Amino acid sequence: MSATYVDPRGPIRTNAMLPGPVFDVELATSSRRARYYALRFLYGAILLFLVIENDPANYPSYYGANGSQFTIQQTANLGRWLFTSFAFTQSAVVLFLTPPLFAGVIAEEKQRRTLQYLLASRLSSAEIVLGKLCARALHIGVFLTLGVPVLSMFSLFGGVPPELVYLTFASSVTTVFFLASLSLLVSTYARRPREAISLVYVFELAWLFLPWMLTTIMPAASGIWLLLYEQIRPVVQWVFASSPIALMRILVLGVTPSVLPTFTWMVGLQVSFGVLFLVTAILRLRPVYRKQGESSRWVTVFKSLQRGKRLLPRPACGDDPMVWKERYVSRTSAFTKVVGCLVGVLVGGVIAYSSFDLAVAAFREVSVYGYGSTTQNTARHAFSMFLRFLSAVAYAAWVLAVASAASTSITHEREADTWMSLMATPLEGSQVLLAKMFGAVWSTRWMALLLFVLWTLGLAAGSLHPVGFIAAIVEVSVFIWFAAALGTAVSLRIKHSSQAMTVTVGIMLLLNGGYTLCCIPLEPDTALITVGVTPVLVGSTLISYENLAELLGNTGLYWSRHYTEMCAACVFGTFGYAVLAFGIMIRAMVAFDKAVDRPRRLGYIAGERSLDEVFREIASRAASDES
Repeated sequence: MSATYVDPRGPIRTNAMLPGPVFDVELATSSRRARYYALRFLYGAILLFLVIENDPANYPSYYGANGSQFTIQQTANLGRWLFTSFAFTQSAVVLFLTPPLFAGVIAEEKQRRTLQYLLASRLSSAEIVLGKLCARALHIGVFLTLGVPVLSMFSLFGGVPPELVYLTFASSVTTVFFLASLSLLVSTYARRPREAISLVYVFELAWLFLPWMLTTIMPAASGIWLLLYEQIRPVVQWVFASSPIALMRILVLGVTPSVLPTFTWMVGLQVSFGVLFLVTAILRLRPVYRKQGESSRWVTVFKSLQRGKRLLPRPACGDDPMVWKERYVSRTSAFTKVVGCLVGVLVGGVIAYSSFDLAVAAFREVSVYGYGSTTQNTARHAFSMFLRFLSAVAYAAWVLAVASAASTSITHEREADTWMSLMATPLEGSQVLLAKMFGAVWSTRWMALLLFVLWTLGLAAGSLHPVGFIAAIVEVSVFIWFAAALGTAVSLRIKHSSQAMTVTVGIMLLLNGGYTLCCIPLEPDTALITVGVTPVLVGSTLISYENLAELLGNTGLYWSRHYTEMCAACVFGTFGYAVLAFGIMIRAMVAFDKAVDRPRRLGYIAGERSLDEVFREIASRAASDES
């Protein structure tokens, strides 16, 4: 009688079955997360808000008086505007949610030290990558299907050809596939989820807007720039054809016979690029992971040439080691730094090129009429409006970057297995938290430099009043302080970087305009509704000489009341965010030891108490516990 051995792990599979067990585990674990339910509810609320906002009663001059009967053309116009709003909202949701859903799936496995177990199993690289792709794609599919009932209602109004509806949904699907494949490829090379998500957002913005800017700016130039554009024009045109910007432009201008060729090129290029990214991620998953623990040959040669010397030598540690660590010990990989430098140089060049003509005209005008003159301020007004818009956009990017960096400041220590050794030091909670807040701001200091240069240029050109200059500095400092305090407090409570980043960014979006979804249907005729929308407050604070004269004139007109309410919103918003930032920071410092599960300090290490007093307190605590 022969014995038969049965492998407890089950039979060995000879053929890979896709998507595989990774798909089952990923779908089961991700479906239980509360943030997905919250995002679905929020997306449904946004769709409902679009329907309410496009109510014909809000536009009587366009649709006729309330209660009147619509013509066929007016009903078709209503359906077209509803569909256009829905298409833009769906595209924005796809572009915003796809990177964080996919970019951290592999990098998070690396950070948790669980990827080596997946690679050591009998799973193939295709099963790992495709399993995570399909599981997360189902969540995006839920968002897309949420709009089907709303879209079926729009079809009753007419004005929207059926083929345009199909093209819009198909373009959303291919855009998700393209961004998901790009996110998985970046996540394969990245070491941490935050790094992967940031890189994907950078690549996405470059994909959407860089070809459009190059085709707009470079052909208008001359000389070497025109010759350079002729060399890169085929590549720019191919990348621009894959962007959904072209299809969105057709939706705004109306249906044209060229929509089908545009859509075909966009879908074909997105699918082709997506397949290329996906295959590269599958093929490079194991080689990249093996090499990430080793130093590159070029890095080794560079270090040997340096012989231990740095281009900018590090100073002594001093009395605050945490601040020194946050300043001089980088958590960003070399690839991310190179990409960031290239993007910074490119964005800086575009900003300089765009603002050159406006700044020169403003300087010429102020040299003729002088500062404070409002008799002739056409060029200065144009430059002021440009600075307001650009400052609001740059500040929004900066505050989100600070909040994201702060939200992963403590979770990174936990995931890198350095948190226990940090807690074993005599550092107090206030030292750790203040250093983490400082590090989040320090890592994004180039955005502060950009805003300061723009505001100084506007002040010198007479497009910005000194009062607005000083008020904007104070205001932005408070808002950045709040973002750093909020991200650090969330990172102290939540253990995983991806969850901490999601919660922090969600709170920031809710406070910076998300609440207006409940207020706008009530049609409040006041600027005080923007008291929490910090980008609007920053743009409104950059007042010019003309704005200050209108504000102090007190003419009783609508715009005078608008300026007064906007000024009150800036004051109340700055004060409110300062109070919240101070409260969050103090609360985190007080509850630090309890939040990190560290025993409360007895004061001996800091030199505040003698050893006998410490022993007496320990004995009294033991006696109280026994009683």
